Amino acid sequence: MRKGLILLLLVMGIAVGAQSPPSVIPSDEAFINQVFHTLVDSSFGHYYLFEKAGPCGFVRYDYDEWIKYDLQETVPVYILNELAKNSYFDRKSCSWQQDQLPNAICISEAKCDSILDPAPGLRSDTSRLSRKQKRAISRKWAAWARLPAAEHTVFYFSRPVFSDDGHYAILDMDYHCDDRQCGEGSTCLFRRTASGWKLIGKRVRWGG
Repeated sequence: MRKGLILLLLVMGIAVGAQSPPSVIPSDEAFINQVFHTLVDSSFGHYYLFEKAGPCGFVRYDYDEWIKYDLQETVPVYILNELAKNSYFDRKSCSWQQDQLPNAICISEAKCDSILDPAPGLRSDTSRLSRKQKRAISRKWAAWARLPAAEHTVFYFSRPVFSDDGHYAILDMDYHCDDRQCGEGSTCLFRRTASGWKLIGKRVRWGG
């Protein structure tokens, strides 16, 4: 049964590929501008983005798991293979271009730490602090907790990876909303449509 399904998907993929001409692949920043609204809370007027654009981790995948739980529509096997191959060969290190991301505020690792933890290193071990110092830390955390969610959430996007025809793209999206366990890490699959990029698969790797 599984072999028959994979063969059918391959045939469908070949037919789709034959009918669909290659699309122009956007720059990494142009792609993020087109999809961030599906990844970032719509109430955020801006979002903090870690300045390093790391490689996508989609170098291996479990096809059965994706098709059972994580795909909203049928995706040909050869497309997933292309994305995995292209992810494998795209391992360079670079940074996001702030001037091309109008909705993002690109920040350093140190700035990420200060946003996620207003009292670095002092939240978990306060045994050596005076009562006055403990009160000061409590006030910092209380003020931090009252901030809008956008002000204490940091996003980490990998560079997007595209299929050879430019019709599909995949990237890793992580976000943290404090220095502990709040947040989520996921791998997101998009398909290009006439109206833009559509999220058609999301696999949560941690959190959620």
